[in-house]
Amino acid sequence: PPSAMRRRGGKKAQPRPSPPAETAAVPAAAPASAAERSKNEGNAAFQAGDFELAVLRYTDALEAARGDGWDDAALARVHSNRSAALLQRGDAASALEDAEACVRLDAEWAKGHYRRGLGAPAPGRA
Repeated sequence: PPSAMRRRGGKKAQPRPSPPAETAAVPAAAPASAAERSKNEGNAAFQAGDFELAVLRYTDALEAARGDGWDDAALARVHSNRSAALLQRGDAASALEDAEACVRLDAEWAKGHYRRGLGAPAPGRA
């Protein structure tokens, strides 16, 4: 009905103009680096319970991250994730090595110490 086209005050509603083309499109996100993609694939594999694949993808992420200029804190997180996957796979010795690398890279981050504790042999069981 014609009354539906009117706003308060009796003025006819005007259609909104389309934004200019340069602002209408949402810019595409920058593609993730190879290291970021590998880390995300490792996370997905870990969540799916495929710890072997998770270890491989975290290893790929660490190798690619060296060329991407990741900082120590970011590298520590990937070592921590790989440590968890190694532990789930039953490889406590390698899990401990990754946990120690994690602590060396970011000694302030408590989770690295936690991972180191999980990978360390129990007293009397070394």
